[in-house]
Amino acid sequence: MQTDVVEKISSKVKRLSADQQEKVLEFVEEFEPSRHTLWEMVKDKVERIPKDVLEKLPTDGSENHDHYLYGTPKK
Repeated sequence: MQTDVVEKISSKVKRLSADQQEKVLEFVEEFEPSRHTLWEMVKDKVERIPKDVLEKLPTDGSENHDHYLYGTPKK
């Protein structure tokens, strides 16, 4: 049964363009269990944030989190 499914998928993917095959690969890779720690996944996400966006983030977020979340006065 599994071989039939793999053969069907393979047959269909072979007919796609290289760009489409790359998209299929990216999609399928999302199903693989993560081999990264939570910290590594967070680090990867943060590294993708554009530098200009990071520079706009407040530097006093831990001290004034209530202000940024709820609008209370800053400390």
